[in-house]
Amino acid sequence: MNIRFFKKNNKSNLNNVILSKFKNLWKSFTLQLIVSLAYFGLCMLFLILSPSAFSKPATYTSILTVAPFTAILAMGITFVIVSGEIDLSFGSVAGLGAYIFTQIWLLTHNETLSLIGGLFVGSLAGALNGILVTKIGIISMIATLGTNFFWRGVIMVLTEGFGSSLVDTKDTFLRYILVGKVGEIPNQLLWSIALFILFWLILNRHKIGSHIYAVGDNIESARMMGINPTKVKTIAYIISGVSASFVGIMSTLLLLTFWPSTGEGYLLVALAAVFLGGNPPGGGVGTLFGSLIGSFMLGWINTGLIAAGATGFWTNLVYGLTIILSIIAYKFAKKR
Repeated sequence: MNIRFFKKNNKSNLNNVILSKFKNLWKSFTLQLIVSLAYFGLCMLFLILSPSAFSKPATYTSILTVAPFTAILAMGITFVIVSGEIDLSFGSVAGLGAYIFTQIWLLTHNETLSLIGGLFVGSLAGALNGILVTKIGIISMIATLGTNFFWRGVIMVLTEGFGSSLVDTKDTFLRYILVGKVGEIPNQLLWSIALFILFWLILNRHKIGSHIYAVGDNIESARMMGINPTKVKTIAYIISGVSASFVGIMSTLLLLTFWPSTGEGYLLVALAAVFLGGNPPGGGVGTLFGSLIGSFMLGWINTGLIAAGATGFWTNLVYGLTIILSIIAYKFAKKR
């Protein structure tokens, strides 16, 4: 009898330990798990509704070619969102980085110099946003909306609306590294994963990440802790700016043409990915994993709508609805 009781007691304790571990895991990664489950459910839904489209490898190649651009932008913006601000200029910064990259390439045909120049101008654009918001005190939505129009205007004035061919970059090492393929896997997917790891380490394992969370949660408390909010928010904007320029350069190399409109179509999609991934406006909380998965969810939605026979006009409607529903869902989850 004692042996049976001992066995039952041990089994009960083991079950309690497992349940406790599961609860702690759920509490620690609630947003990530919810987003992952939603993504899995969405994949199954479209696979059931459009088996002919989602059983073809070409469909997945298409998603994995485009979605990483949105993912890199969304992860860069996540730093700004967590810091308690917002960035509406990243689309134009992507175009600016691509423009500078193109001009340096056309003048020098130097891959390294062109890449560094494009990324550097992105960091300057991000730093400008940080200065406008932190030093001058302009509301981030207004400041970045203004720089969004300004940089796009600069591009249009300098190019007079004309594009530039980059066909001579087709066989370069830089193009292969950024937008080539390893087998059937687009390199931009590998870049999005590599940047996710880097950004995750910065946000979760480096002091600057802790400072970004602290400033976004309560800026006055952060100041009392000795944190410089101006420096922290400016760094967040610089990360967003460099990410945007990187995407602009990659998309330009993929198309082998620079267009003055480069980056314009990313504003709604990238923000939708950030909010869909469980990153609410307000600061202090956020997850890079959510932004990454949210980007691929939108890729599935876009492809799924087309496969279902819906016209492209439905895409913006669904993206807008996605932003609203994801924020509402987060609000309810936060209250609970």
